[in-house]
Formats: sequence, C-alpha cells, structure tokens
Amino acid sequence: MAAGPYFREILNTLDEDVTINIADHDILEILVDYIYTGELTLKKVNVEDLLSAAIILKLDFVCAACAGVLHKHLNVSNCLGIRSVAKFNNFTDLLSISEEFIIKQFSKVIKSTEFLRLDGPSVVSLINDIAFPHEEKVYECIIKWVKFQSNDRKEFLPELMEHVHFLLLKPDILFNISKEPLLNNIPDIKDKIIEALYFNHQKSV
Repeated sequence: MAAGPYFREILNTLDEDVTINIADHDILEILVDYIYTGELTLKKVNVEDLLSAAIILKLDFVCAACAGVLHKHLNVSNCLGIRSVAKFNNFTDLLSISEEFIIKQFSKVIKSTEFLRLDGPSVVSLINDIAFPHEEKVYECIIKWVKFQSNDRKEFLPELMEHVHFLLLKPDILFNISKEPLLNNIPDIKDKIIEALYFNHQKSV
C-alpha cells in the first residue's frame, strides 16, 4: 500500500470518524487506486485539482508527479495559474520555472486571457514577486490589465503605479506615460515623471 502520512495518521487513530472532502469522483478514484496499488494514472484528469487533493492527503509522490506534468505542459495560456499553484503549495522549483517562463514570454503573457482576468491583488502579487529585467514591463503590465476593464479597474491604478520605479525608465517611456489619460487623476504622477526626467538629464550631463 502506497499510503502517505495522512493515511498513516488515520490508521493510527482509534474510534474516530474521519471525513475527506474530495468532490471529483475521478480524482478520488485515481488516488484510491494509487494508495492500494502504487500505480498512478494522470491521463484525462485536471492535474491541478489532483495536486490539491494529493496535498490534502499528503501523498508526496503524487504531488511530485503532478508538479512534473505542470512543468512539462507550461505555456502562455496557463503559466500564471501554474505559478499560483506552485506559490500556494510552496513548490519552489516549479515556481522558479514558471516565473522564468513568464519573464521570457512576457509580451505574450499579458495578452492572454488568464492574465487579463486576474484580480487586482493577483496583479500586485505578480509585480511584487517577479524581478522584471526592464521597468517598462511593469508599467506595460499594469496598463494592459487596467484597460481591459477600465471602468472597474481604474481604482487600482494608484496602488499599482506605486510599484513602478520611474527613475529606472528611459525618457521616451516617461513621455509616453505622461500622455496616458488614465493617469491624469493620480496624485503626484506628474511630479514623479518630472523627477525621473531630471534624474535622467543629470546622468547624461
């Protein structure tokens, strides 16, 4: 039997009822088969859901197998979701791989449905956690996301723009930012742009 620590705890618990809430019958069947036979089948199943269930049951081998499948099938349309799964479950290798992929494919990722449908806190988390090589990518990410549903998302702009390091932006990028209508009502935005332009000028003297 390939039982994990969770089941060993159950087997060692006397006179207690234990309830395991796994809604998907197919996933439960796969896990039960693995526990009793040691064989694991990952075909025709939502691997992310299987991973979540395996984590609950502390089935380390299943967790590792699921992480491997997610890595293998990493692409522009699912990389943000895989990153979220990896971060939540503390899979550091998968997290690192997914974030490297996001950076390399950034221009495509921010056009994906997965990115455009992120909520505000998730966008902030993405900006905070990933070390983008170019600061304009941070700004591009913010504006692309807000413009997708500007009426509902413009309230997030002041907070999001706090994560843009204006001093690291080139003058032509700063000029483009200064012309963005969505930023007109954000306090101090003009001052930050002027400060950054002055900083760039001083560097070139």
